[in-house]
Parts: sequence; C-alpha cells; structure tokens
Amino acid sequence: MLTNNKKEYNTVAFVPIRLNSKRIKNKNLLKIKGRPIICWCLETLDELGIPVFVYASDTKKLKPHIDFSPQNIIFMDRPISLDSDDTLGIDIYKSFCSAVKSEVYMLCHCTSPFVSAETYKNCIKAV
Repeated sequence: MLTNNKKEYNTVAFVPIRLNSKRIKNKNLLKIKGRPIICWCLETLDELGIPVFVYASDTKKLKPHIDFSPQNIIFMDRPISLDSDDTLGIDIYKSFCSAVKSEVYMLCHCTSPFVSAETYKNCIKAV
C-alpha cells in the first residue's frame, strides 16, 4: 500500500516505470551496450544529488537489475491499478505528487537513456 512520505523536498526527480508493457516486453530492462536501459538513466540522475524516485508497482523486480551503487535512488511502490492499459500519465503523476511533497518535480523516463546530467541540471536551473 502506498503511504504518504512525510518529508518535503525542494526538488525531486521521478521515474515512472510500467512493468507489464504490452508493446515491448520488459522494455525497461532491455540491454543497451550490455546493461539494462533503466541503469543508464538512473545512474545519470543519481549524479545530481537530489532524491530520485523510481515509481513502479513492484520495485522488488527492478532492484536486482541495478548494476551500480545508488546514493540518491528511492524505490517506491505505486498502486498496481496504475499499470493498466487505460491508465493516463496524469493519473500516475497525480498519485506520485500526492505521496511525495516537493516544490519542483522533474519527470524522467528510463526509455531516454542518453540524457546527460548537464541537461538535467540545466532543466532544474531553468525552473
């Protein structure tokens, strides 16, 4: 069950991950250059020094695939109802924002694995 995080943050990143993709099976765990796609994004986000929430319905399935030692990554289970084919992105975002309080939310997708830390920093600075 999802519980509200009591802590409030200035800036957080969150990575919503759907584990039961129909179009591309296990797309978040497919390998690029020998490592799971999720690791490219998370390792870059981890460098930012801000809390990075991985928001998925079963984070236990993701953790064994992480091939680095994260310092700022927080795995957070979301309601499984948000994994349906009919779920809108906005419903996932609202659910996350109601559970984690922050001034700034940076939405990231692990299916964009080649975004640099510098790009993320520039985005945060622009906000």
